[in-house]
Formats: sequence, C-alpha cells, structure tokens
Amino acid sequence: ESYSLAESSGVWRYRELSLLSLADVYADQGDLVGACSAYEVCVRSLREQQSHSLTVYGITMWADAMRLRRDLVGARRLLVEARSFDVSSVEKSTIHLMEYTQGALALDESDYDRAVRSLDASFNGFLILGKLRETLRCALYGAAADQPYLRSR
Repeated sequence: ESYSLAESSGVWRYRELSLLSLADVYADQGDLVGACSAYEVCVRSLREQQSHSLTVYGITMWADAMRLRRDLVGARRLLVEARSFDVSSVEKSTIHLMEYTQGALALDESDYDRAVRSLDASFNGFLILGKLRETLRCALYGAAADQPYLRSR
C-alpha cells in the first residue's frame, strides 16, 4: 500500500525509498527471491537517477540477498559494482554494511582471513554508530570465521 502511494506521488525518491523498504521486508521475512527482484527493479531506477548513496545501499543489500540464495558469483559481482562508486557521500552505515557483506561472502567462500578482517572492520564501525543488531550480526559471523575447525576443512 505504501509503495502504491509513493508511486502515485510522482516523486522518484519516495518511490525508490518505498521499494527499498519493501525489498528489505522481503529479505527480513526470508523471501529472498522477492527481495532480489525488488532490489533489482529499484537499483535499475536508482542508477538512472544517479543517487549514489541509495544505489550503493540497494546494490549492497541485493548482494547480501544473492549471497543468502547461494549465488556467490552474483553477490561478488554486485559488491564489486557497489565498491566502484565514490563512497565519500555514502552514509557510514552503508559503508559498514558493504564490509559486513564482503566478510560474510568471504566466509561463504572459505576465505577466513579476509572474512575476519572485513567482519572486524564492520563490527567496529557499527559499534561506534550504536547499531546493536548489525554489531551482533558481525560478531556472530566473525566468530564463525575465526574458528580453527573451519580453517582445517
């Protein structure tokens, strides 16, 4: 309903924020196909609008949803794209989100050293920002990446 209202407003920023929120809800509910679809539509529009901060956020979240769907190649491709933007105007939380996604992807790819480095960086960044949920997520993945039994496999 909020997406329909935002779309009828004719203001592209309202529409894209609403679509990003909808994609986030799909992802939080475990509907990764719906999330990826919504992120893709939204990112396509954001690229045209040249809204770098929202585009980087959308691409990063899309990459994380792809990672959770086990499409590691697609997730890596999207992260490379997100990192290609000038992030000087991007919110710090989005930069830490990119680091978290990079670390979680590295863990999925069994690159434990890279995972620990990225997850430590995102943990510290989220901690400074006071984002408890994100900090705990980084701690959980970081603990998994630092386990000796994983490294022996």
